[in-house]
Amino acid sequence: MGSGTPEQARRFREQERVPGTLVTDPSLAAYRIAGMKRGVLKTLNPKSALSAVRALGRGHLQGANAGDPWQQGGVLVVDAKQRGGRVLLQHASSEAGDPTDFAAVARALDELARDA
Repeated sequence: MGSGTPEQARRFREQERVPGTLVTDPSLAAYRIAGMKRGVLKTLNPKSALSAVRALGRGHLQGANAGDPWQQGGVLVVDAKQRGGRVLLQHASSEAGDPTDFAAVARALDELARDA
């Protein structure tokens, strides 16, 4: 999910060749409900600057920002088959560059697939 406009999401999807559906929420309501963090100091701080330097050293470049630059992301895996949904994994990034435990994401997705 992104926080940009639907047009920005469409352009991102085409540029990055993302399969499937992208969802965007410029109002940030879904981010608040999911417990995602937001703030200037969550984005611009010494720890996030160090993460940016490391990423640049690995050849990753930050593209143009679309949406709210202060909104942090995260990962939310929800089993939507159950009424109200069952959260299998929730990780709210504490700041820009906060790593995601991709092994935990894979386990949550495996659980979701097993329950399908």
